Amino acid sequence: VHHIGTIATDYDAQMAAARAAGIAVVMEGELPLSRFAYLETDTAWPGTMVELIAMRPPMVELFATIKAAAQGW
Repeated sequence: VHHIGTIATDYDAQMAAARAAGIAVVMEGELPLSRFAYLETDTAWPGTMVELIAMRPPMVELFATIKAAAQGW
């Protein structure tokens, strides 16, 4: 597993808590669909990073479309 993505409930607060806990940010950025950060959580889960995702409305809509399509598979 390269990384595990998790949807942020309060991106800024969760990033502040990660930094306060000494968790390094490997990469952080913004895309049209989201804000995101890859956190260096290798000490807790060897070889795996956690991605924190702040989804914007277009990404929420995209995931809803995928979910709806998958229900008919």
